[in-house]
Amino acid sequence: MVKLLMTTAYSPFLPIGENHNPNDLMESRLCKGQDIFTLRSRYPQVALHYISQNISVPTLVLEYPTLDEFKAELEKGYDFLGITVTTIYFEKILHMLNLTKEIAPKTKIILGGFGVTCLTVPIDEVKKMSQIPDYIVHGEGLAFMRELFGDPVDAPIKQEFPLVEVTAFGQKNMPQTSAIVVAGFGCDQACEFCSSSYFYGGKATRIATPKDLYKHIRRNVEKDRHLVLNYISDEDFLADKDAAVELGKYLREDEKYGLKRLNYSTFSSIKSLSQYEPKELAELGVATIWIGVESLFTELEKRKGKDIREVFSSLQEYGISITGSFIIGWDEQNPDNIQEDIDFFASLKPTFTQISTLMPIPGTALWTRLLKEDKILQMDNIKWNNMNLYGPPTFYKHKNFESQEIMDRVEDTYKLVYEETGPSLMKVLNIHLNGYKNFKNETTKYGQDRAYYHKEYCNKLFPLTPVFREYAPQNEKIKAKIDEIEATYTEEFGEPGFGFEVASMMFQKAARLEKEKGVGKERKMEQSEGRRYEYNFDGNGKKINVNLNVKDNFKKFCRYGKFKVFDMLVKK
Repeated sequence: MVKLLMTTAYSPFLPIGENHNPNDLMESRLCKGQDIFTLRSRYPQVALHYISQNISVPTLVLEYPTLDEFKAELEKGYDFLGITVTTIYFEKILHMLNLTKEIAPKTKIILGGFGVTCLTVPIDEVKKMSQIPDYIVHGEGLAFMRELFGDPVDAPIKQEFPLVEVTAFGQKNMPQTSAIVVAGFGCDQACEFCSSSYFYGGKATRIATPKDLYKHIRRNVEKDRHLVLNYISDEDFLADKDAAVELGKYLREDEKYGLKRLNYSTFSSIKSLSQYEPKELAELGVATIWIGVESLFTELEKRKGKDIREVFSSLQEYGISITGSFIIGWDEQNPDNIQEDIDFFASLKPTFTQISTLMPIPGTALWTRLLKEDKILQMDNIKWNNMNLYGPPTFYKHKNFESQEIMDRVEDTYKLVYEETGPSLMKVLNIHLNGYKNFKNETTKYGQDRAYYHKEYCNKLFPLTPVFREYAPQNEKIKAKIDEIEATYTEEFGEPGFGFEVASMMFQKAARLEKEKGVGKERKMEQSEGRRYEYNFDGNGKKINVNLNVKDNFKKFCRYGKFKVFDMLVKK
């Protein structure tokens, strides 16, 4: 019987920035630099699970194994090995390839993932690496794997992935969980710098209908009563308004949950969002949107449409959180206008932020242009671990800045956004208060469901306000915003009661403990936890050993409640 091993690069991993885990989306990117309010997260390697559960071959998936664990699996004699290639782990993966040839020479090797674009760079090191694998897969890999193993290419697609875990104040035994649903790959915008758009040929491909997405979302909510959100993975899901409206209809007409629980997060662009009114998006079940701001001075096609200030403010007014991404390193940016650009981004008050360097990834239009302009430096000595959005762009020459100047500006922007607008958690609470105010008097069922959804979040997050007062940036803007939040909450829901006091004491103690551990450079980076998942080993396509099911989460919740609450009440 043919068997397949699928894996990421091996651990341990080197930190980036101020001891951040490069695999942690929240810590290293979206909540970076927010002191004790920096959330931590663990995202599953969706591509590996997506392929593994949609082929008939028995497959073991390893997420962040140690080198010894990887070697031990190789010794068991798999017929195929699939490795997802991440650019910054290029050297690790080369080592894994050499080990495979040594330990399991009969195992056929398949490389996939965005990082395989690096294998197009014409240098000796890359040429040697390119000759080792038996297959290198560019673009979406499921069709390739199905063909390889003789499965029907057009068979239905399952989507039951491990959950996303997000923790605050280091409380790992009580994570907030979310689920991921894949709607499609690629993007028609084809921005010059975008590696994912290039990877999928500059075109958007949908793999799930609105009805499919609804079924996946509802199933996820049914499986885990603590699930807080579904992420629809798609580069610009809201570009197709017909699909968004159809999905919204299914979600809000669901008799059991409706918009009380069937809300989602996704990516979109200003161009696509300009088709909608903000209230309309909320009524379609949109909870959070990732929007690429990129720069005030760029002429990107996706930036065309409504005024971006209006889009940000109106969405947040109707209870929709925003992750704003911003890039430093454009040719249009120079020492005279860069602060204006940074100030503009901060003024949008994004709920979460991704602030990065402009990084030319091999194969993209940006890489090709810089090659023609003779701006790619040290081709034979590229430091692959720096080829990411958060490391110094040392291998190409910027028009107006030195490499370190760009990095300094990235850090300055993170700091400015945090000090001017406060922690992301505080902004999430404020946005839910906005949403509740705008939907509380709605007479439709879905309007009332949306009000209920916002009210639930307000009650969960409001006990954090004493923590915001003590640990958020100590300036008049932030203090005034906290005053406003407290006044609004009291006006809408009345004076908080005993439950607020208990929850607030829990949060305050957790915050103090986190503060005592040190932040930033003083904190030791936490390595990504290794996990293993088995698919199809029972012969009928079921999953075995998938971590973090509902029962596991409930046990964790009970452990937290039994010991931590008592401790905080007694020792306050």
